[in-house]
Amino acid sequence: MIAVYILVAISILILPLLTIIFGKMLLNNPPNQSNNVYGYRTRRASLSQESWDYAQKYSGRYLCSLGKITLVVSAIIAIASVVLLSLLNVEESSLVLQLIIYISVGIQIIALLSVVPYTEKELKRKFEANK
Repeated sequence: MIAVYILVAISILILPLLTIIFGKMLLNNPPNQSNNVYGYRTRRASLSQESWDYAQKYSGRYLCSLGKITLVVSAIIAIASVVLLSLLNVEESSLVLQLIIYISVGIQIIALLSVVPYTEKELKRKFEANK
């Protein structure tokens, strides 16, 4: 049963950890120019080298912060899940386990997608306000 608890924790914590890693990558090693492979890539970010550089740093900071917040929340959920699962019988715990993972990962994905509107809003504020 301990393997199941470890699997639950990994399932719940992997996306926040990856979010932090990708955020750090954008902060520490941003792509130098607009490309189709790596970085925060939208039309607004690609308008100029200045907007590209700013989008990489802003989205990197945002992802790092978001990853840290979701990591803390997810760790709390993982701990609560382990406690809850230890109190339930096998039939109940299987369904509860699936629900916990689906809900947690769903919330994490929604949070992760929020980088786009926030970065776009910031790019619009910074670069379209100067025109």
